[in-house]
Amino acid sequence: MALIPLGSGRFADDPDTRSGDNAMRHQNSVFHGLLKHLPWGEFDRLVAEHRADSRVRRLPTKSQLVALLYGQLAGAASLREIAIGLRSHAVRLYHLGARLPGRSTLADAIPRCGRARYPASCSR
Repeated sequence: MALIPLGSGRFADDPDTRSGDNAMRHQNSVFHGLLKHLPWGEFDRLVAEHRADSRVRRLPTKSQLVALLYGQLAGAASLREIAIGLRSHAVRLYHLGARLPGRSTLADAIPRCGRARYPASCSR
């Protein structure tokens, strides 16, 4: 068995290192805390009911909503800030089922849909 130094004179076979005391604690972001309170099942049902994604090719309704919420929460002043900020959360977007939008994709999607895409989901 090889001993792997971990610094400060401790080794990997030291029972103190196996107990989990040295593990980094997981912290969810504020953005995650906000998104976990959204009723995604209801949102998906409303998107299907109103056929909001029927003619959408690049940015589904869910991804657009996540991008707009991120921009609002982050205080982003431009679509570029939203796109760059979301890029840092790409792994989390994948787990949410949202896509990473580009600035030009957001610029194309927002004027076409606007607020008319979300009234039923926001009124409940």
